Amino acid sequence: MTNRVGQAKTIAERRLSYKYRVLQRRVRPAVKRAFLKIAREMFLDQLSRGVSIKKKD
Repeated sequence: MTNRVGQAKTIAERRLSYKYRVLQRRVRPAVKRAFLKIAREMFLDQLSRGVSIKKKD
């Protein structure tokens, strides 16, 4: 799955993941746990609906 068009997306994703890491460093453990739980629930909800996350062009 290597396509030159997806290059910009990967850069954006990298920037987002970096920002997420920086955020994680400053967040209290309880808040982080709650946030991760919400994120996981959203992700599982999308999966159960059959929405393919990869195809959001």
